[in-house]
Amino acid sequence: MGGIRKGIAFGLALSLCVISFTGCGKKKEVAAGGSKNDVATETSQIDKEHVYKQQDLDEIIRQGEKVSSIDYVGDRIKLIAQSKDLKSRCVSFKTDGSDVRSFDFAGGDKCYVMDCAFDNDGNTYIQYYDGNQADRFGFNNMVSEDAGDEAGSYFLGKYDDTGKELFKVDLAKEFADEDDNVTGLAWTEKYGLICNTPIGIQAYNEKNGFEMLLDKPDRIDISEFSYIFEFEKLANDQILSYFYDEQNACDSFEIIDLEKKDVVKNFHDVSGNDEYSFFKGADEKLYASGTDGIYKYDSDSDKLDKLLDYNSSNIDSATRWMGGIHFRAVALSDKEFLADIPLDDSDNTSFARLTKVNPEDVADKTVVTIGAMYLNSDVVSAIMKFNRNNEKYTIKINEYNELYPDDFETAEKQFDLDIISGKGSDIICVGGEAKKYADKGILLDLSSAFDKGGSLADIELLPNITEMMKIDGKIYTFMPSFSIESAVTRAKYANGKKAMTYKEVDDLIQSKSTDYGIGFGSGTVMINTKDNLVSYLFEIYKDKFIDFENRKCDFKGIEFADFLNFVNKFPAEYKVDFENWVDPESYYVEDKGVFYKTYLSSVSEYARLKQIVFGEDIELIGYPGNGDENMAAVTGDIFAVNSRTEHQDAVYDFIRSLLTAGLDNLSGDSLKERNSMSLITSGHNSLSGFSTVKNIFEAELQDAAKEKDDNDEDAYLWDSLTHKYVKMKPLSQEEIKKLYDYAASIKTLECSDSEIDNIITEESLAFFAGQKTAEEVADIIQNRVTTYLNENS
Repeated sequence: MGGIRKGIAFGLALSLCVISFTGCGKKKEVAAGGSKNDVATETSQIDKEHVYKQQDLDEIIRQGEKVSSIDYVGDRIKLIAQSKDLKSRCVSFKTDGSDVRSFDFAGGDKCYVMDCAFDNDGNTYIQYYDGNQADRFGFNNMVSEDAGDEAGSYFLGKYDDTGKELFKVDLAKEFADEDDNVTGLAWTEKYGLICNTPIGIQAYNEKNGFEMLLDKPDRIDISEFSYIFEFEKLANDQILSYFYDEQNACDSFEIIDLEKKDVVKNFHDVSGNDEYSFFKGADEKLYASGTDGIYKYDSDSDKLDKLLDYNSSNIDSATRWMGGIHFRAVALSDKEFLADIPLDDSDNTSFARLTKVNPEDVADKTVVTIGAMYLNSDVVSAIMKFNRNNEKYTIKINEYNELYPDDFETAEKQFDLDIISGKGSDIICVGGEAKKYADKGILLDLSSAFDKGGSLADIELLPNITEMMKIDGKIYTFMPSFSIESAVTRAKYANGKKAMTYKEVDDLIQSKSTDYGIGFGSGTVMINTKDNLVSYLFEIYKDKFIDFENRKCDFKGIEFADFLNFVNKFPAEYKVDFENWVDPESYYVEDKGVFYKTYLSSVSEYARLKQIVFGEDIELIGYPGNGDENMAAVTGDIFAVNSRTEHQDAVYDFIRSLLTAGLDNLSGDSLKERNSMSLITSGHNSLSGFSTVKNIFEAELQDAAKEKDDNDEDAYLWDSLTHKYVKMKPLSQEEIKKLYDYAASIKTLECSDSEIDNIITEESLAFFAGQKTAEEVADIIQNRVTTYLNENS
């Protein structure tokens, strides 16, 4: 139905420019006679052969809706639009976008359409979930606190083109002894409606009910771990089946001929890769969306031919989220597509027409490159938006994890080598290497741009962020957004203090008759084991031991010994009891959890901690120390400008657009100071995290003081224990001031240096194992870190 897709998305916790990932696809080949060092230069060229123009069709899809199914039926396009509050409707229109008709399905906000099929008589068949507790199954349902607990059911329904219900089948009754979920629907000329049921592929009609066409084969054992996920109708009563192959532990595609009752084609070249979503064209050919573009599938060669490149076409964050997670499309031809385009990783989409642009008509623009090991999807979206709105420049992305997908170590080395050798991009994601590059004269001093009269003088960053962006007193880097790494406790336990000592934390943990593992919960960052925590927490404590400005360190004092003793109180290992597993947030509800490790990236998360997790006043107390210092850090993507760039004006325009991206999610009422800035912003997306721009950050906080409409998804907070969305209460001005003051008070920038991290982690293990004293470990670390700092000064 316009895109076979995988329905499970996995969240990744990404630290600042130090990313753990697995590469997908094949390593890019280097031209004969060339070296891999030439890659940065080669990828700076514009690809004019695969450019398509995006035209948003706002009159077809309403704001907040996404397309769950789409197909070409006769001379019209038909689709199912699903809103975030689970209201479903059927929409049809002519291929030119005219004559739009729609109807709502019976059931209203209780009807979540799982799959659908359309026949040639104008009828629509849907398999849907009906009930108040759809969120129990992972759907984005907004349920009030006093909603009932009754579970819903799966149904199969048929509707005519006016929305009249023609039949409704309770699947729980049909398959009483099996899973009642049908995972695929298609309509064929010969067999009518066909369904992938728990017991096999069956046809269904009102007279005879379900009739078996193809028994569940052994090779597609529809069990807990192996199942057909979806169908795509092809010509001649054939269907494309997407399934999880348990035996080979991969995703697979195959064509099933219903007449022959057998598999007639396996997609060997693309099976096992969940980065593709297949969809059909008016010509009955197959097309596929991957992570970097749209392809035409050649069944004879079992190969994919690239038609559209997302980056070259500046199509939002498609490089991250089109493949596998959400992509619904239909091909009018190989030069024109109608597609529901993901805007980000939070399920926001835009329905658009994508039309081939002749290579000779692709405008020549000045190419400005941005280089990184990996760029988050929100940054990619901001780049695409900048490119669409700029007639003079285009930002070209060089991601080294894409250039070397199977070799992270080589990618890191080549990224560093290109920068040092002068082949680095115009803009660089520098992470923890900023000082090294600045000392070598590689980075551009941005101070004059932010000074009075400079290109960015009207942008005022938070004062503490400005200081973090400096090296030797000069601004060499910029950070568009930030998150706060800290620990939260109940205000009554903080007892008016803004920080706690190691002893106070220890006394509080013991008074609750719990251990450090449960006392600190599992938080949102990583598991509470000694070896994990020493690396994670050192990034927050590191400024106590290392003077990076002067390349000196001091691990021999009592501070580091106390730090090691603090970490040593946590469990040595973490054992997961899957049978008796409980959500760690229950520790806080039961008041067993005392300190919540938080990665605070939004005002709503702060509200969730207070209103749901703790259920009372909270204090961002940070981590303990020997004095009254609140141990916390801010983290975010850190960028710098290559001093050799020939495009300073373009770079400054881009910096402005990136720093002000946070305006997109704010109402005009929240930005009283907005007119004081000449901003270049438009589009759908904004960066995750808090804005580093002072007046935008203030506006973000003030936005949380307003009562939000019940239909606004941002008005709800997720309760992981009750599995319900709860209406967020507006924050008071006192709460807003407390959060602002805390964010502005943090002095530490979490920025990993992998070499130092490895030294600390390796040597600390001997202390945790009781093989060496804290003092002995400190001596070794002192020597190793001193040597490292000297060698890299």
